[in-house]
Amino acid sequence: MIKEIRDFIREYYDCEEKYLTISAWYVPLTWVYDKLDTINYLRALGDFGTGKSRFLDTVGRICYKPIIGSGAGTVAALKRMVNKWSGTVLTDEGDFRSDDEKNEIVKFYNLGFEKHRSIYQCNKLDPTIIEFYSPFCPKIITTRKYFKDQALESRCLTHITRTTERDIPVILPSKFFKKQEELRNKLLKFRFDYYFNIDPDNVMSLDLGDIEPRLKQATISFASLFANIPEAFDDFKNFLVKYQIELIENRAASFDGEIINAIVNLMVEDRVEVITAQMIADKMEENGMNATNATIGKHLKEMGIETKRKKIEGKTKNVILVTKEFQKLVKKYVPDTEKVTAVTAFFPHMSSSMENQKNDKQKNMLLDSITAVTPKLPVTEHPSQYEEYEGYGKEKNVEIEEIDDSEPDFPLEGANKKHFRRVDPTHLPCSSCGAIHSKGWNLEDRQGKIYCDICAGVES
Repeated sequence: MIKEIRDFIREYYDCEEKYLTISAWYVPLTWVYDKLDTINYLRALGDFGTGKSRFLDTVGRICYKPIIGSGAGTVAALKRMVNKWSGTVLTDEGDFRSDDEKNEIVKFYNLGFEKHRSIYQCNKLDPTIIEFYSPFCPKIITTRKYFKDQALESRCLTHITRTTERDIPVILPSKFFKKQEELRNKLLKFRFDYYFNIDPDNVMSLDLGDIEPRLKQATISFASLFANIPEAFDDFKNFLVKYQIELIENRAASFDGEIINAIVNLMVEDRVEVITAQMIADKMEENGMNATNATIGKHLKEMGIETKRKKIEGKTKNVILVTKEFQKLVKKYVPDTEKVTAVTAFFPHMSSSMENQKNDKQKNMLLDSITAVTPKLPVTEHPSQYEEYEGYGKEKNVEIEEIDDSEPDFPLEGANKKHFRRVDPTHLPCSSCGAIHSKGWNLEDRQGKIYCDICAGVES
């Protein structure tokens, strides 16, 4: 039957073989869609005169109970038609006036790819009556442009239409409609024969490869029809890999995508670790896109990117925090796989740096709390650096090695590097590493700070 559907589509419509196969499999899928939990949409995208309407007529009219409409229809009419007939919505010229996420018809399409999503409203004549409509059904759409809403884009398997060079009938002949009716009868029998053999739970075990969760969710039910045909299944997996790259490229061109790519370029190309909104704005300006710090900050919050206030050159600024969530956004918005890999490799360095800052802050808080309840030990002024002083280096008969001031990697930067005094630690942490010794002796410098032997560079 699939071969017969392919031949029918090829006779009256010209498209690539891979998309011809996908279209041929999508037709029987629509006839059993109500046994599935999710269903993706088919979309033909191209300029006028490239065959979008012919695609809709050829493929759409042999789908399950086709509901023919247009982008000029209203949501009120659309949801009532779907609620009444539960068929396949065919939308010609689906370039909506405003196709962002706020548009009501976009919400209809976004909700309609998954079962158990409802649209509800009050009855106009009696507001106490709540009316519920299910938008879940197969949909075939033709548009001239990509949707602004990336969620709707991810639900569509898009075919780019082009002007054909084949000799295809300009007007559909009568035999087209006869063959169409014949195929619909065979597809109805297919529904009777296989409807109760479809188990939605088996779908979850299918391996579609390294595909985004949303794309996998939208297409996995589709793949279940030919999962037992290795050649068709492998072709579909390869198609999804290429299609995912197209989706990422489209996202990269959006405002959010420009922000993410600017951050990645600062990290990978410029090796910048401390990134501010102004740096992002400057990087975006290099690509011809203007944006203010406030606008960038707003979009960073909407994408869930964390920031932290930090002093830079005497001014307090919001600095981007590179987290695991940011890595997920990089995979979602950056088409360059080498840069994605570079960010993944760069992440542990920045992550450990952030973790060290966090640990240092915790140590300082612990020291402050101890200092608040512990009286300071009296500190005696040191003599000249070469003069022996009673009490330093002699207490408890411990010899303390003198350390050269010029030693570059001495761990106690800023402290007196010549003299320490042995003191009872009384469970005080080392000012450098934070280690707490329950017994033994620690070292105190002239500022009254406590250090362990290792951090002081002294052999006990």
